[in-house]
Amino acid sequence: STSPVYINSDESSSRSSSRSSSRTITSIAGGRKDDRDDDGSITISGNGSNISINERTGEIRDASGRVILSKSGGRIRIGEALNGANLRTGGGEITVGRSGGKVVAHTGGGDITIGPLAGSAEAQTGAGDVRVDFSDVRSPSANITSGNGRVFITLPANFAGTLDLETAYTNNLGHRTSIKSDWPLSISESSYWDDSHGTPRRYVRARQSFGNGSGRISVNTVNGDIVIQRR
Repeated sequence: STSPVYINSDESSSRSSSRSSSRTITSIAGGRKDDRDDDGSITISGNGSNISINERTGEIRDASGRVILSKSGGRIRIGEALNGANLRTGGGEITVGRSGGKVVAHTGGGDITIGPLAGSAEAQTGAGDVRVDFSDVRSPSANITSGNGRVFITLPANFAGTLDLETAYTNNLGHRTSIKSDWPLSISESSYWDDSHGTPRRYVRARQSFGNGSGRISVNTVNGDIVIQRR
């Protein structure tokens, strides 16, 4: 069977070296480093996989052009990912500019910003705000989760699909959280404090479909408002 080549890219400081930082690139599953390209990038290939790494910009792309980057901590900023991206940090901010395809962004804690995006998004943070700006795509999809933070989604005016939204507020927050939308929504709120997830909380929810489209925007967050804006 074909095994993928996994890449980890991270930056670290060393007092014993004259260089202030270094980038460690690791190939697993039998990959090999090929010759350096004219643009300063190198290619790691093996078992049918090819990954291009530009050491100047730090961008790593697979054979389809998707940006892939995993860091144990710190900040990831990608200016453009027209073929999608798979980005992960142990704890740190993730920002992706103009994008297409599917953008996956996971962080242990930090804000996530994506867009404008012509595609789909999967964003998860342990604690932080999430912002996704969809460009002119009639039926975009997103799965957004934050353990503690606000979520802002911008959709095209002709959005066709389902909004499935949930925010919870804990009894030590001091105020309710809310769902605000440029589209009319029927919003419900639970009447009791649910302690099944630790700190007692109440839920504010809205689920509604618009037009004839397969798009689905799913949002779950705690102690943060959800804002759905019309582009």
